[in-house]
Amino acid sequence: MNDQPKTYDSLIDVINDPLFSEVDAMLRAGINIIPEDNTLHSFVNAAHDHLKDYFSKVYMTLRCSPEQVYYNHMQRRTGVPQRKMSELTMVIGLTMVSMNLDMRSALENSNWVAVDHLIDRLLEKLSEDRVRELFGSRRGGAMTQFDLDKIREDVMKSMRDLQRKNFIRIDNETNCYIPTAAIYRFIDPLRGVAAEDEIPERLFNLIKEGYLVEDAAAVQDDSDLSVDTPHWTTNIANDSPVNMDLFDSEETKNDE
Repeated sequence: MNDQPKTYDSLIDVINDPLFSEVDAMLRAGINIIPEDNTLHSFVNAAHDHLKDYFSKVYMTLRCSPEQVYYNHMQRRTGVPQRKMSELTMVIGLTMVSMNLDMRSALENSNWVAVDHLIDRLLEKLSEDRVRELFGSRRGGAMTQFDLDKIREDVMKSMRDLQRKNFIRIDNETNCYIPTAAIYRFIDPLRGVAAEDEIPERLFNLIKEGYLVEDAAAVQDDSDLSVDTPHWTTNIANDSPVNMDLFDSEETKNDE
């Protein structure tokens, strides 16, 4: 039995592997390749240098998080239509990380979290103005069942987007979710600028005050892809001359 990892001598060898097309489509669509995806993850490990060179030719950067999650960072001004992650989805991702850090010692053998628990945490941590901003305008006064149903609907829509990208797994029968290693990508802007014991408090401030800033002027001609359209971007730390759109993906017909 040969336990030696597979090697690739050239990009042509990588492209000829049956796994290439699946990995290419996933990374272009913004889907994380996590260690649990053993076959795909091993392929990216073995072909890493060739894949990194390949994606650089189409204005993408193949990255690997400290949790060994592979993903693509789309470079700015690519001329390629991009799908942006919504601010609500970003806030939900940050909240999931915060809850995971808080609950890690209590979770013991199970990391499954009730969706209702997530919604309770959002409503507990966010001000009324921030809730209105993220979920749309509603009348003042006590929150009604209609308001709660609308919030749950919007949260589930964002969660389905996170599941498509391998950030979480959802169990529809129990209304619970479990984060994957990719969920820690949401704290990337804090790595190196905050000590580990400071991260929970910094996460809370990002959730409360707004993780993203709209930093580009509105574009008159939507068809002009050579100009940056308004986009959500990190405002914490950069590792490149321009702010990184950490969660953007190539727009496809299946994104909606």
